[in-house]
Amino acid sequence: MAHRSGYTLHEQLHSSNRSTLFRATRLRDQCPVILKLTGSDYLDRRRTLELRREYAIARRVEGDGIVQVLGLEQFPDRAALVLEDFGGTSLRHLLDESGPLDVTTFLDFAVRISAALGHIHQHGVIHKDIKPHNIIVNPATRVLKITDFSLSVGLSLETVPPELPTLLTGTLAYMAPEQTGRMNRGVDYRADFYALGATFFELLTDRRVFSTNAPLELLHAHVAQVPPSPRELNPEVPEQLAAIVLKLLAKEPEDRYQSTWGLIADLEQCQRQLRKGATLPLFPIGLSDRPHQFRPPQGLHGRDSSVALLTRAYARTAAGRGQLLLISGPAGIGKTSLVNELYRVTAVSRGHVAMGKCDQLLRSEPFDAVHQALQHLVRQTLGEGEAETTLMRERLQEVLGANTSVLVEAVPDTRALVGEQPPPVPLPSSESKNRLNLVLARTLQAFATPERPLALFLDDLQWADSATLTLLQTLARDLSTRHLLLVGAYRDTEFSPTSPLTFALDELRTAGTTWEQLHLTPLGLKEVARMVCESTAVEAKRGLELARLIHTRTGGNPFSVKATLRFLHERDLLRFDPRSRQWEWDLARIESQELPEDVAALMVAESLRLPQETRALLQVAACLGVTFGFHDLMVAYGATAGETARALWTALERRLVLPLSKDYVLLDPQGGAVEPTDLDVSFRFVHDQVRQAAYSHIPQDERATRHLEVGLRLYEDARATKTLDERVFAILPHLGHAPERIGPDSLRLELADLHLATGRRAKTSGTYRTACELFQTGEVLIPPALREQEHERRFALQKELTESLYLAGEIEAAASGFSTLHAQARTPAQRASVLCLQAILSTLHDRHTDSLEYGLEGLRLLGIDLPAHPDDAAIAAELRALETALAGRDTSELLALPLMSEPNAKLASELMSAIAPPAYFTAQKLLVLMTFRHVRLSLEHGNSRFSPYAYVCHGLVLSAFFDDPAAGRRFGLLAFELATLLRDPLQQARAFYLHATFIDHWTWSTRTGVLQLTEAYRILLDSGDWQLAGHCFTVLSWRRLALGEPIQELLEENQKFLDLPKTQKDSDNTSVLLAFRQALLLLTGAQELPRQTLPLSHLQWPANKAHAGLVLLEQHYLLRQLEQAMAVAEESAAMMRSVPGLFLLTTHAFYYALSAAAVYPRASERRKQELLAIMEQQRAYLERCAHRAPENFSPYHLLVRAELARVKGQHVEAHTRYEEAISAARASGFTSVEAIACEQACRFQAELSRPPLAAAYLVEALNAYERWGAAGKVHILSAEQSYLLHSYSGTLRAWDHKLQGTGLSMARLQGSEYPELTVTSDLSSTDSLAEVLDVSSMMKASQAISSELHFPQLAANLVDILMESTGAQRGVLVLQREEDFFVEASGEVGSGSAPLLPVQRMAESDALCHTIAELVLSTGGPLLLDDASTQEPFRSDSYIVLHHVRSVLCVPILHRKQLLGLVYLENNLLAGAFNANRLKAVGMLSAQAAISIENAGLYRRLGESHRTLEHRVQERTEQLHSKNAELQRALESLKTMQAQIITQEKLASLGSLTAGIAHELKNPLNFVKNFSELSLELVQELRETVEKREEPGPLLKELEQNISKVCEHEQRASGIINGMLRHARNNRGEQQPTSINQLVEEAVRLVQHGQRAMRPPRQVTIDTFLDDTVPQCHLVPEDLRRVILNLLDNACYSAHEKAQRPMAEQPRLKVSTHWTGSSVELRVRDNGKGVPAMVRDKLFTPFFTTKPTGEGTGLGLSLSHDIIAALGGKMRVESEEGQYAEFTVELPGELTRSPARG
Repeated sequence: MAHRSGYTLHEQLHSSNRSTLFRATRLRDQCPVILKLTGSDYLDRRRTLELRREYAIARRVEGDGIVQVLGLEQFPDRAALVLEDFGGTSLRHLLDESGPLDVTTFLDFAVRISAALGHIHQHGVIHKDIKPHNIIVNPATRVLKITDFSLSVGLSLETVPPELPTLLTGTLAYMAPEQTGRMNRGVDYRADFYALGATFFELLTDRRVFSTNAPLELLHAHVAQVPPSPRELNPEVPEQLAAIVLKLLAKEPEDRYQSTWGLIADLEQCQRQLRKGATLPLFPIGLSDRPHQFRPPQGLHGRDSSVALLTRAYARTAAGRGQLLLISGPAGIGKTSLVNELYRVTAVSRGHVAMGKCDQLLRSEPFDAVHQALQHLVRQTLGEGEAETTLMRERLQEVLGANTSVLVEAVPDTRALVGEQPPPVPLPSSESKNRLNLVLARTLQAFATPERPLALFLDDLQWADSATLTLLQTLARDLSTRHLLLVGAYRDTEFSPTSPLTFALDELRTAGTTWEQLHLTPLGLKEVARMVCESTAVEAKRGLELARLIHTRTGGNPFSVKATLRFLHERDLLRFDPRSRQWEWDLARIESQELPEDVAALMVAESLRLPQETRALLQVAACLGVTFGFHDLMVAYGATAGETARALWTALERRLVLPLSKDYVLLDPQGGAVEPTDLDVSFRFVHDQVRQAAYSHIPQDERATRHLEVGLRLYEDARATKTLDERVFAILPHLGHAPERIGPDSLRLELADLHLATGRRAKTSGTYRTACELFQTGEVLIPPALREQEHERRFALQKELTESLYLAGEIEAAASGFSTLHAQARTPAQRASVLCLQAILSTLHDRHTDSLEYGLEGLRLLGIDLPAHPDDAAIAAELRALETALAGRDTSELLALPLMSEPNAKLASELMSAIAPPAYFTAQKLLVLMTFRHVRLSLEHGNSRFSPYAYVCHGLVLSAFFDDPAAGRRFGLLAFELATLLRDPLQQARAFYLHATFIDHWTWSTRTGVLQLTEAYRILLDSGDWQLAGHCFTVLSWRRLALGEPIQELLEENQKFLDLPKTQKDSDNTSVLLAFRQALLLLTGAQELPRQTLPLSHLQWPANKAHAGLVLLEQHYLLRQLEQAMAVAEESAAMMRSVPGLFLLTTHAFYYALSAAAVYPRASERRKQELLAIMEQQRAYLERCAHRAPENFSPYHLLVRAELARVKGQHVEAHTRYEEAISAARASGFTSVEAIACEQACRFQAELSRPPLAAAYLVEALNAYERWGAAGKVHILSAEQSYLLHSYSGTLRAWDHKLQGTGLSMARLQGSEYPELTVTSDLSSTDSLAEVLDVSSMMKASQAISSELHFPQLAANLVDILMESTGAQRGVLVLQREEDFFVEASGEVGSGSAPLLPVQRMAESDALCHTIAELVLSTGGPLLLDDASTQEPFRSDSYIVLHHVRSVLCVPILHRKQLLGLVYLENNLLAGAFNANRLKAVGMLSAQAAISIENAGLYRRLGESHRTLEHRVQERTEQLHSKNAELQRALESLKTMQAQIITQEKLASLGSLTAGIAHELKNPLNFVKNFSELSLELVQELRETVEKREEPGPLLKELEQNISKVCEHEQRASGIINGMLRHARNNRGEQQPTSINQLVEEAVRLVQHGQRAMRPPRQVTIDTFLDDTVPQCHLVPEDLRRVILNLLDNACYSAHEKAQRPMAEQPRLKVSTHWTGSSVELRVRDNGKGVPAMVRDKLFTPFFTTKPTGEGTGLGLSLSHDIIAALGGKMRVESEEGQYAEFTVELPGELTRSPARG
């Protein structure tokens, strides 16, 4: 016998994870008791609190029929509840012993149980777990009592906020439908009636209502199945009693009993009738039943069209077309309630919903609403399990990189998701603001995925801070945010034309951003009448009377209507009359009352009726904001947790405040003397009007003092709990109401420092006005007596304030602030620091002249006197001083210099770095002088943060001004190494930018520069330096255009940049990028173009003029507007001198020379001489450049030489140079130059009347222009050379057919100075069963669907499981067969499901509503109807009317984006039977079903084949007598099939190369034909020359070149054909000595042909590293060739796919061979997507493929593996996902030895 302190334990009655029950004796009085001990010890504080709460509720409802609670014991290890033991046992135990109750006993028990339950309800408690187990009876005394209040709630209506998961509390076998979470309504006392009905059913039948024990089936039954009558199981149950039980079990709460009065009245009537006779006569039930509790209306009313619009918007977002939706309307109109519908809408796509609310009192906290939304997303993600958390963590780290630390600093809650992070790199204020904006935008975008779309709702935007509005603009304009629905709500009656929201929307509108606007209007009289009837259960006609009055008073405002109904009820103007058992009101009395005029007055009047302590508490809560935490409220209120909870609970009961966590129940003040200080539950006011009403009760003259008290209390608590950093923005605004009243002085100085630090944080967030307020408050906090003594603090605050004013656009106030700063500055260094700030801000706003003045003045204050306009002597002197300081030191030595420590030197370094960009634009000699001095400063004082900038500028000067690019490159590399050593990403990016823009291309491959510029651009964006990022993007765009990168890619990147909000701040740069875009659109032949021409004189800065001039020059030249091109070339030539060092200098020289050559033939003689001089000048310049970097500039140089030779009449020279230019352009990958060279060669040959050769060059030009993406240019060239299209070559005629479908207008592209542009528009209790049910659902679905391959049975199983999962009564499966849809299976609850044999056309079937099915099939989206019989346009449908259809759920079945059919589900018992969770379940199950249907189809076809095979085997068996012969034949057949599979795979791989081979053959064969024809003409000319005895040398040389070309292209074609034949041979061949290296080379060539000819071409670089020592191997070469080709093809595909991602590296393969001495290794490595670890074991499985449908057979690797295994070798794979994959083939050394012969 066990003992506990003071108790003897006799027997254990029950045990679970939550609690254990013992029958015991209390020793002090020998009282028999029941001990209920917690399942865990005191460490589980929550469980202890729950037990104490249960004790409190039990004490609250104690009385007759309730098990008495004797006490709460605190044992040493855990708490225990002491219950009376009256010798009872549970009714469930009684049933187990004796079976069902007789009717008389049942009625006796039922009346007493109902009375006890009514007693509980009268005390405002919902039990939530009524069942036979919790009803205790003493069989001897027949005493009966209810027990177990662990799940009870002390509220009249339990409402779970929509952003929390629905909680399933209770025991599922007895749970009301609304408790399951599958119906969209709250839980009230009527849920206990349903459980009571289930209990009564069990007492009468000894069976549960629904016999299944499976959670999912039980859930389905409660929602969808009609319960059986108790008489069906126990015929002795009277019909009338069965009717009472079934009424209790009604699905809709309104159809159950509404009071225990009515229930007891009917039960007692049964008792009386039974006493009179043996039978129980029929009588109408429920006559005495009337609802006596006031029930406020729930849900939306009159918003069907708005919900439909919201649903459509989300559907578009889920499809990848994200958008902005703005909802407007006055306060209380239902904007937030409408958006809450998103929780239903998003479930079908497993989408996220995140909400944030802007607070009128907390506008100083940057991104407050966004932080709320991110906190919701973090909690949702963490609650979805480790797998989802890991996935999101990885995605965020991929998207943010090093900036993950910025996110954690801004939103500390994200630390739980991404882990601890190092502090972010500090940046200047503007860059820091931009960086944070970008980080938050990318974070939200990371949550918005195709698999999980995101709906982001920002409420009350009229109170949004500027940082939040800027982020909203960023998200709204970013086209990459395809799966993000932005929803904003604002009160259009509470913001003015000058509010920040107005400006933000105007900026979006100006930028061309569109959005959908939804304005909510007041409800009509009918909707108000429905709300009245819902609350009072009166008839519609009578309800209309009261509704008319309420509608008049409220104007149809939904929140006002609800508040007015509650107000009337609380004033006893709307009351329940117990005598008449109905709700009564007196309209005359109501009208005579002084009702509040509006909702605000209504809320004030309602709050005045609250207890004083609750009013005081709500006033404090109103100071905290709309949303507040219990801990902060307790601290600010200045009371204990218990006192705070008691005051707050009244507000909860009155539904003025709503909980945001289920733990709120632990704050119930009747829970005993619990002090829940460790529970920080969040709450929010039910509406902002409630908060405003509470705030209005604070007298105006006391508000500052109240805020100050709140702020100081929160500050002290935050310091004590070390949470100041994350709470500071919520604390300091309170102190700002009266900072002068704070004391003592030490506290004021402490708070001044805190305001300074917090203001800097606000400034870096971009909330400049908030920063200004914080800095101003910090200034006031410095005690007047200490102002002189605290000069440094005042100076720092004033400096920060001035900068923030400037950044906020308060220029006059900032100018005054700078004057104050200069007056306050006491040292030259302080004055210089002010000037440095002014220089930085001026540079930021493109005021370059002002910036230089400020910077030079600041340098003079620091002892560095630089002239504004230095002469050559000053520059030479500074250069000599620098050379002396360098003293022959290598650049690597500069890397080892100590860090700069002298403050003035640091400031000087920052100053020179700040004014270097303005100097480049306006004073380049000053830039040279200042750069030399900056480098010397670092040599003298050590390296500073800005020394990398000094070194790279020095490299620029050496390269661009002193023509020493090699030395310049050394300093550029030094700059990057130093920035890396200093771990400064921003300086790294600036070094990258300057190095790649001005230095590297003169001696190094310019493609390296493209990679550097791309990386610099990414870092600059991440770092928030928008200005330099814009310049970097401009340089990068022009560089990529010069290299001939695909135009469509350039357009996409251009649009992405233009869509960034900050690009609009730099109008000069934006204009240049728009001109760039227009030129590219013209080249593509686009129909929609901006109407814009760009006069160069309108641009402000020379560099922008140079870029704009170049793009106009290229545009005119390529579109054959040659005179305009020449004019722009000459005009922009002078501008080029202002941008030394840029790559575009050479591009300009190139097009300048080409333009001169183009206009040369029609020029005058004098003009021709000028043009020749221009061409010679540009040729000489390009020749020097090509000598240093031939890869970059030889294509330019050679083509200019060719054009020069052409205009001079040097035909042989021109011909040779054209060929060399084409070859050089191809070698360098300059697609555009290749196209131009081929075009000009075509023109050259046409001028010489050589049409065959011209045609050959023309097709090459067209191909190159097409690869480039210049469809408009293709059209122009084709039209111009149309005679060649129709006269020569089938290839050219194919181009003619291509162009017929383009729709390009030649008239738009010709005949004007600028193209004519057009514009067009374009079974035990549990807290939550949700997880159990989800797991059960998925497990059952997996077993029932995935395991069934027999199609008819699969269809039937699918309907069954879908009905069960959703609570449907009826289900239909429709699938597509050929071109029509057929009903494959249908089922109904109770009769099961069965396949239709034969199947029936859907159009001829009466199994479903055709209107609904056709709508779903046409839209491809799901349809959810709460009540089809009342919703248009379905209510009049004949099927709906005939079958009384109510709830409908119809979902399409999609697989690989193909529509396979649909699932149609009905529940006609109740409305709203299906909700968002059911949509989600059907969405997941239909996806699994689609796969299973496809598998079943395959299995069906396999079965047909199998039956055919069996028939054949039977025939063979009858014919053959020898089993051995049969097996032999089967073996031979198997071998044949295997060979066929191998052949088919080989042919499949060959087919994938066919297009490439065909294309590659056309070009050399055309050249062979054309050069041959030309050679015949030359022979004839040669014959004439000989006859005339002229010199034949030039003709012989040209003939020799033609013949060599014929040979070259013939060999090229032969090589292609031979490789193709070797791969295509069907015979397996004999083993022979084979060169592995040769096989690799052949395979590489063949694959490259195919890759280049794809449309679009795949530019995949293949590097080969072949070991010459690899010996020959004895094998069948065709087999190994097949293996190599398969590996190469897979690698090319993977590398190319990854390259399509933004910022991805160029696709590249490495193929190598190696002889280890014992084996031959062949490796194929790509830099593609890699192979996920989960699929590596399946790679060599037949028919397994990772490619999309239609792009892979799944046999290649399997067959390759078998080939290598047959050779005794091995094949393995190594991979890192997202980085690379490497396949290794290892052949044994035995293959290198000759095989032994017979």
